[in-house]
Amino acid sequence: MTDSQPKQIRGIQFWAVSFCRSTLGFYEELAQTFDVPFCVCLAQAGIGARGDIGFTQAEFDHLDIIVTEDKAAATRALNAHGDWLQIFGTYQATPHIQSTLARALRQGAIVGIASEAPCNMEKPGLRRVAKKAYLKYALPHRVAAVIAGARFILNWSGDDAQSLVDLGWPREKIIPFGYFPPPLPGTTFRARNAASHIPFHILCSSALTWHRGPDLLIEALSLLKSWGVAFEASFTGTGPLEIEMRAQAEATALPVQFLGRVPMGDLIALYEGCSVFVAPGRQEPWGIRVNDALNAGAPTVVSRGMGAVKLIDDYSVGVSFEAGDATDLAWQLRWMATDRSRYLAVCNALITAQGAFLPRIAANRAALQIADILNLEHAL
Repeated sequence: MTDSQPKQIRGIQFWAVSFCRSTLGFYEELAQTFDVPFCVCLAQAGIGARGDIGFTQAEFDHLDIIVTEDKAAATRALNAHGDWLQIFGTYQATPHIQSTLARALRQGAIVGIASEAPCNMEKPGLRRVAKKAYLKYALPHRVAAVIAGARFILNWSGDDAQSLVDLGWPREKIIPFGYFPPPLPGTTFRARNAASHIPFHILCSSALTWHRGPDLLIEALSLLKSWGVAFEASFTGTGPLEIEMRAQAEATALPVQFLGRVPMGDLIALYEGCSVFVAPGRQEPWGIRVNDALNAGAPTVVSRGMGAVKLIDDYSVGVSFEAGDATDLAWQLRWMATDRSRYLAVCNALITAQGAFLPRIAANRAALQIADILNLEHAL
């Protein structure tokens, strides 16, 4: 069958590393949009470290999950559904899944990829230099056969096509997208109003690591204080930058709380109650905590080094700042904290966009693009 001939798909088999909210809900909705059966093959069993902060496997129990922890199990799963569309959510790591992907291509299966764009998230230093060299010189050779054989790549990193083009992906195979997880279980969308300014509460929830940029927010908060802007701020999470950040906050008497790792219920309450959520990542493929905050009604300030800035660009539900620029971040926060009419305009945009970030809406959009690339004959 040539690419020009119309096709139908009999089912979809998704391949992923482990249980993950960021993808499994979307996979279910995508199969339902195509109105075909599906299953999810996981390379690892169990919920893992996510259970420490309140995630449970129960929310995925209704899915058809096949655990494929070794090459033999993965091969059996592929052979059971070899005539289905195969969408691999891992193609650069997990050796037994890589070999299964290679087998699927050899067998002539219809294969798609769902992956983040290559992104150097390591701390600065020699490790970062080495990883950049790996991404530029070694990785393109490792994945060349996959790029040649796969029909499309669903880009979890939003509109960042250039990173994939640099890796070797033709632009016509790239579907700009992003992550669209369901709201955190128990989340309520709480619209903001003028009272959200009193006091103006800034929330940052992430690991306190260099690539996620929480130290940039501390610098920005110091500037806000020097400008006379009234605020309070909270950080959740832990990491290697915590001692340095605490020292800087104490030295400048910033109204900041370091809450550490908080239970899921407390985290949701922070999302629902903050005036603005800040995602200051220097460079990240996406950042689903932005989705979690937006689904709770929180206006966001997002670094342009993060894929999730696509949500700000597409829906005007917050503002963005230049990656790594603490002064620009401070200006954007000052704008949100002191210009009430503009702040409320962002809040109103969030109300208008409510529901736009859900897996079902995202799946409808992705299905249309996949159907076009695969030249499917049935309408969606």
